[in-house]
Amino acid sequence: MPRNRIKPLGTRSYANYKPEVLEECLEAIRSGALTQRAAENRYNIPRSTIKNKLKGNHTKNVGCSRIFSDEEEHAFEQHLTKMSDYGFPVVELDFRYAVKSYLDKKGVHIYQFKQNLPGYEWTKAFLKRHENLTCRISSNIKKVRAEVNASIIENYIDNLTEVVTDVPPTHIYNYDETNLTDDPGNKKVICKRGAKYVENICNHSKSATSIMMSGNAAGVLLAPYVVYKAEHMWSTWTENGPSGTRYNRSKSGWFDAVCFEDWFESTFLPSVRNQDGPKVIIGDNLSSHISVHVLKLCEEHNVRFVCLPPNSTQLTQPLDVAFFSPIKRLWRGILRKWKESDSGSKFPTIPKDSFPTLLKELMASLAEKQGENLMAGFAKCGIYPLNKQKLLDRLPENQPVDKDAVGEAFLKQLEKKRAEFLTKDGPKRRKKKLQVPAGKSITFQDVEASISESTPKPSTSTSKKTSRTSLKVSKKKTKKRLNSSSDEDDVEMVLESDGQSETFSDLEEILQEDSGEMVRRPNPHEETPKKIKPEDFAIDNFVIIKYSGKKYPGKIVSLSDKGPTVDCMEKRLKFW
Repeated sequence: MPRNRIKPLGTRSYANYKPEVLEECLEAIRSGALTQRAAENRYNIPRSTIKNKLKGNHTKNVGCSRIFSDEEEHAFEQHLTKMSDYGFPVVELDFRYAVKSYLDKKGVHIYQFKQNLPGYEWTKAFLKRHENLTCRISSNIKKVRAEVNASIIENYIDNLTEVVTDVPPTHIYNYDETNLTDDPGNKKVICKRGAKYVENICNHSKSATSIMMSGNAAGVLLAPYVVYKAEHMWSTWTENGPSGTRYNRSKSGWFDAVCFEDWFESTFLPSVRNQDGPKVIIGDNLSSHISVHVLKLCEEHNVRFVCLPPNSTQLTQPLDVAFFSPIKRLWRGILRKWKESDSGSKFPTIPKDSFPTLLKELMASLAEKQGENLMAGFAKCGIYPLNKQKLLDRLPENQPVDKDAVGEAFLKQLEKKRAEFLTKDGPKRRKKKLQVPAGKSITFQDVEASISESTPKPSTSTSKKTSRTSLKVSKKKTKKRLNSSSDEDDVEMVLESDGQSETFSDLEEILQEDSGEMVRRPNPHEETPKKIKPEDFAIDNFVIIKYSGKKYPGKIVSLSDKGPTVDCMEKRLKFW
């Protein structure tokens, strides 16, 4: 069944008119406005076709009859839409197998299908018949984003209604940061048929530059705010950029609390200072965006700070919904053009000196439709004009599946998808490092034998393990400095064995002991442990301190007449 049949040369044209044009032609003839010959000339429809339609002849569709009825195909369409609403859209292959399952359950064999499995061309023809369906590339979202339901959105809109009531659109702002990457993306090219890997020479990297964008519901966009990944700023990084743009830097290249506060004071407040009445600024609930200093500035300038519901920015953030997508599309085109130029092809990545120039070109390209995109984003998110239902209509259906509405074949596919998605894996196994000589292969049996050999055997002796490995202490851990002669509590110490210090696992064993004596750890070469005298302690010895009923691992840092001074680590959760 070919998708587009090629007519042989010399055959007459067939049905070169739309059904609505034919119906209009017939209605004009029935009303007496046109004769058949006049209608033939005006609508370019053969007179024989007009006669047959007026007499009720040839009313059936041309070609082979369809395999499924209109009711069945309409049910398929509803089921595909339902599964997409649930967050499990169906690919073409899954749809074909669902149809096969439906035919098998009916006990019907279709000779046009191989083993009742529809072909690729049938799927294309089905999508062509149903204009409400189309193929799109899906975007993945996290589980927490899929959990946003109607009650969360209703609560957010109810609270927002109290804030934005009687506030004009020029006073309602939305802010959000995004990044401009150094990768122009892929593009379709012409190449030899059958080529699997077509290469395009173009320098690119994974680096990105963060920018803060903000605009109001009236379509006015504020100047961008750029944050470079650097420790210092240079003058050439700010030249030839868009008018009013401010530049900053951070160690990570992301917006931290310092950068956000600077943007709020230097970019947002000067833009709204001359506006009378209350102002509203809406953004996500990122911790770096919420600080005491920013909230105090909001009170001083009559600005109402509104946070969006967590994990809902794909639904409630106007900039995410309607503004950032055109920006990224235009940026990829500008970046590709620059990298193909003589100046851009020399660099492996975008120099910070060239970024302001490219950003200026981006803002100029965006200026034509930036106001329209901003207003469309606020409207689609139900912020201005305020419309709760518009936002609720974009939520996926969260009601239980109705078996009467969803066919058994599609229900089986949906339940299978849910079961596979929600099944939790077993406990995560701890991996072990294997000592394998270079160039030598191993088998699973070798791994098991290696693990069994490395597993310590239970000892019949009541003494603790004597061999110790080196103890590595992080500098970032919290330390306590204690003196052995403290009057607050008795301090007990355990000195490390000669030449070998304690591991964390060994320290755990020591910390679980309830011994009250200051006992030195036994040396593997010594037969019996001996009592330790104060003069036996030395600087840089590792010891265990018992202080206020608790034990701490530490290191001797100094000695005095009162006793040794020890730097100790404190346990936080399960780490020292």
